[in-house]
Order: sequence, then C-alpha cells, then structure tokens
Amino acid sequence: MDGDSTAKKPTLITAIIILAVVIAVIVGYFVWNNFSKTSGEKANEALDKVSQTGTLPTITSSGNPADQLPIVNPAEQTNPFSKTYKNPF
Repeated sequence: MDGDSTAKKPTLITAIIILAVVIAVIVGYFVWNNFSKTSGEKANEALDKVSQTGTLPTITSSGNPADQLPIVNPAEQTNPFSKTYKNPF
C-alpha cells in the first residue's frame, strides 16, 4: 500500500503543476489584453459595442417623396414662343 502512494505522488504533483501553468497562462492572457490596449482602442471598442446594440431607429421604406411632385420638364418651358416663331437661320 505504501508503494502505491509513492507512485501516485509524482503524477499528482505533475498534474498540479500543469494545472497551475494552464491557469497562469489564461490569467496572463486576459491581463495582457486589458493592459496592452491604449485608451483610444478601449474607447473604440466601447463605441462599437454601443453602436451595435440597436439604438438607431429602423429605417422603413416609405417610398420616394418625389413621387407626389408634378412632372415638369424645364426644357419644354424655356422658350414660350417656340411654336409661334420660326428662326430663319
């Protein structure tokens, strides 16, 4: 029985060391990400998050407002005497 406990100790210690290293790497990654960004980058990320949350109103296609305007061709109204006067040249 005493031989079994000595054989399990190295594997237990190895597993604890590997787990500690993995946890340290994960914590270090998140700390490095938060401290490596400048205040401008953090502000841009916050602005992106706010702009994508749906605060803008939805745009509906209510049609073209120019559809109700009368059809007027200004080229036809330039010379009111075009039908009565003929240019000899």
